[in-house]
Amino acid sequence: MYRSPDAGIESRRFELISLHHLEVPIAKKLCFNGILCIGNTRRYVQGLTIRDSSVEGYGDSDSPAVVIYIQSDVAHRDADFDIWIRLNRPSKEYRRFHDSYLWVAQLAKHIIDFMDGQPTGSVGVTSFRRTFHTWLTTRYPDDVELQAWHHAYRGRVDFRVAVNAYIDFLYRQAHNLPNAKQLLAQPLWAECMVRGLTAIKAQPEAVQRTLATPTVLDCFKNMYFRDTIRAMCASPPVKAQQMRRQCQL
Repeated sequence: MYRSPDAGIESRRFELISLHHLEVPIAKKLCFNGILCIGNTRRYVQGLTIRDSSVEGYGDSDSPAVVIYIQSDVAHRDADFDIWIRLNRPSKEYRRFHDSYLWVAQLAKHIIDFMDGQPTGSVGVTSFRRTFHTWLTTRYPDDVELQAWHHAYRGRVDFRVAVNAYIDFLYRQAHNLPNAKQLLAQPLWAECMVRGLTAIKAQPEAVQRTLATPTVLDCFKNMYFRDTIRAMCASPPVKAQQMRRQCQL
């Protein structure tokens, strides 16, 4: 998978990319090179434009694995058949990108399955501090594949960073499922998504310019945004604390 030769940014044409970037934060034109197999027939294709991707495995409590499909522009235009390509073995050059996408896709499966079993309005970002991990290990006890997936996250039980990092991809996955209305009613999206953020109410502006120390201002005094910075010295209590810290060091 790579950025199309027709990509707007010339320096990034043909750049290898993980599939979870296909639609987020903005839609991208990606292409695919590889060997297509059906039965005993094998065909090498090059420059096949990717139209869409799909994750299979939501709701499966027997296995934590996911299966990934892509659909090309050519297949999308077929009026008689719904044709999708199942991704199998990546080339050695692309493996690290493929493995990254599989990890994110598996994260999406677990998070959406977790949300699907919770009361509406009860899942926020704090649910992923410990509760999600407890639910996950209870759902797949002693599962080798889940352990390998969790090991890639360095065994951490707090998934808030991962949820926030991939929130746009998670939202797109939830939006395309039959139970989207229930999933999107959870407060998680309002707490993490920048666009349409409603969990944090707008606050009055206490200052009109960015506050910085005189030293910082001096570093940027010749920059075009100089007028947006206002220098402010530390208050006496903070200055005293700063001096004590310097003495300790």
